[in-house]
Amino acid sequence: MNKFLDSNGLLYLWEKIKAYVAEHSGGTADSVDWQNIRNKPDLALKSDLSSVYRFKGSVTNYASLPAENNMAGDVWNVEATGMNYAWTGDAWDALGETFEIQSITNAEIDSITAEA
Repeated sequence: MNKFLDSNGLLYLWEKIKAYVAEHSGGTADSVDWQNIRNKPDLALKSDLSSVYRFKGSVTNYASLPAENNMAGDVWNVEATGMNYAWTGDAWDALGETFEIQSITNAEIDSITAEA
C-alpha cells in the first residue's frame, strides 16, 4: 500500500528541513520560508481544476454508461469495478479505480530523514 504526505505531515517535514538548515548550514529558519524558495513549481488552484471533470453519478456496469447527451469532462463511476470513466467527446476514458491510501506518520518521516 502506498502512503502519501498529508498536510500535517508536510508541515512536520517542513519544520524538520528548517531545523536542519539552521543547524547544518549556518542559515536561519527564515531562509527556507516558502516565499524565499526560488524556482518553485507552478501550482494549480482548486478553482483552476474544478471544471475539468464533472461527476455525474454512478451506474451499475460499463454497458450502462450513457451513450448520448454527454459532454467532454462528464465522469461516471462504474459500481461493478469502482472505475471512473470520463467522456472525451468521442469515447469513455478510464480514469482509475478506487484504492486506499494511508498518510505517512511523523515517526516514518523521522525514520526516512534520520542521518546515517
